[in-house]
Amino acid sequence: MRLTPVTAKTKRQYDHLPAEEAVRLAWTQPGTRLEWHAKCVEEVRASMPLLARAIDRLVQESRDAGS
Repeated sequence: MRLTPVTAKTKRQYDHLPAEEAVRLAWTQPGTRLEWHAKCVEEVRASMPLLARAIDRLVQESRDAGS
């Protein structure tokens, strides 16, 4: 299991947002650790493909709604 480089404060940075928005941002916004984030996303894709697919759909629907 990968250790996350987040503090207690940054772990809660999206708590004020609706859950759907928090998921979208957590999945698409890598912050300062681009390579780490990409590797973690790939780990989720490999270990939980249904979840990754659902998150991808959520992100796409959000983008489509913004168009």
